[in-house]
Amino acid sequence: MARVDLPASKVRARRHRRWGVFSALIIIFILAIFGGLVWLSHASFLRITAVQVSGTQTLSESDMQAVVQDQLAGSYWHLFAKNNIFIYPKATITNALVTGMPVIASAEVRTVDFHTIAVTVVERQPKALWCPDTNPTSPEATIGHSTATSTPVELDTSNCLLLDQNGVAYASAGFAAVDNAYKRYYGTLSGGNLPEQYLTPQSFNSLSALVDAIAQNQSQDVITSVEVDSSNDVHVGFASGFMLLFPLSADGGDVYSHFMLALQSDAFAGRTIADFEYLDLRFGDRLYYKLK
Repeated sequence: MARVDLPASKVRARRHRRWGVFSALIIIFILAIFGGLVWLSHASFLRITAVQVSGTQTLSESDMQAVVQDQLAGSYWHLFAKNNIFIYPKATITNALVTGMPVIASAEVRTVDFHTIAVTVVERQPKALWCPDTNPTSPEATIGHSTATSTPVELDTSNCLLLDQNGVAYASAGFAAVDNAYKRYYGTLSGGNLPEQYLTPQSFNSLSALVDAIAQNQSQDVITSVEVDSSNDVHVGFASGFMLLFPLSADGGDVYSHFMLALQSDAFAGRTIADFEYLDLRFGDRLYYKLK
């Protein structure tokens, strides 16, 4: 039996062939564009060859450049070069610097030209020390009882860390641990690796400002330790053995005012804080103290 193609069938076949050719051309064009982009990402005139570093104080520029170059090595999906000036991993570099070098508080990466990027960092500045040992001078006292102990011992500062102005522990204190210019804080840190947070930035800022004000007022008796215990009570220890206690949640201005009022009271008349074992401000307007 003979077959005869109808005109409509021939037109449909031609359309199918045209569509097939057009689709092939589209695919070839897309592959050519994709291949061109891959080639362009590896083109030497768009590759990063220099890293400028600024803002360092204690860090080595070469160490920072090594971190950046490590993030620029390799390619995305084994296709696009990471060190291409248009697609280099800016956010990844910033994160690697901040997490890999805890002394860095912030980092900014920007493009300079087709071959150069610039990294500007801000290093943390030491405000105080955090030490892991529980404050050995805290008074083991019960308010209303006549007994209290205060036994100063030599502190082990070998494992102390530097704290910045926001209470971030970021580096070993080293020789700074024996420098009385830095007050020592005790308590728990949150986080498993440096940088770790001591208290919250707001709480640490408030506490350190209060401690600095008290230290300035009592300059004849050096503050040796500031401990925040598990109940969030603050124990401020002085070289004389005196201990000042107050809740961490209390307003710093109120604590300072109560401290000043206590020093002006009859109990403190003719005496200094060195004559007392402790002054407890944890109970509002009721102040408790104990003479040595």
